[in-house]
Amino acid sequence: MPRGKAGSMLRSFALCMAASAALTMLSPAARAAGETSYATLIRQYVEQDKTYLLQKIRQKAVVPSEKAVIEALLCEDGPKAVALFRKQLVMYPDPAIDPISHRRIADYNRTLTAEVPVPRLSKPVATPVPAAPPQPKAAPAAPVAAAVPPAPAAPTPAPEPQKPARYSTTAYAPGDTHTLQFGSFSSRANAEALADRLSAESQVTVVFERQMYKVRLASGFRSADAAKSAGRRLSIPSITLPIR
Repeated sequence: MPRGKAGSMLRSFALCMAASAALTMLSPAARAAGETSYATLIRQYVEQDKTYLLQKIRQKAVVPSEKAVIEALLCEDGPKAVALFRKQLVMYPDPAIDPISHRRIADYNRTLTAEVPVPRLSKPVATPVPAAPPQPKAAPAAPVAAAVPPAPAAPTPAPEPQKPARYSTTAYAPGDTHTLQFGSFSSRANAEALADRLSAESQVTVVFERQMYKVRLASGFRSADAAKSAGRRLSIPSITLPIR
């Protein structure tokens, strides 16, 4: 075979292999429809424990497997989130996304079967001492002169109220129905880091709920629309939550 023709065939084979490798990086649905895939960005946010940033691509994602996983990761209801992960695995299998769903389902199942640690007491509980048997009544004593009552002791000053723990207070009014959540973390340090960034704009609180540390606005609103309007004025993306 002529040398030029052999070189041309090798170059064509190399181009075909490169195109095939590029296609395998996209999810199956994205390869079929030519749609933009956010699988790499989703995995990055999950690995960095910054799932709250998925709000930025929530409306842009069109690949079914990616849409299902994004909704599951942003869902505050544990059983509902697990149902969404399972739906993605059954209805929209995707090698680029499946590991996230498998891992989150396994984490949820572990929390259901984990034993709750018994709290350790700071001081030992005192063993009750049995009461002594009643003593026979003594004969009445002879009257004695009345004793001079001691001078009243100086009043003990009331202890100063302790300051609340960092990012632990809320200021919901009686009529408030909704508030804002900015992020949900498995690490308390990451949650407080986000709370530090938001503290310059508004008062926030960190809530430990369903094995996650959640950064929320410390105040509430009278309606969901009012909460969404306030969220748009802040620099960090947020979701609207009902106050339970």
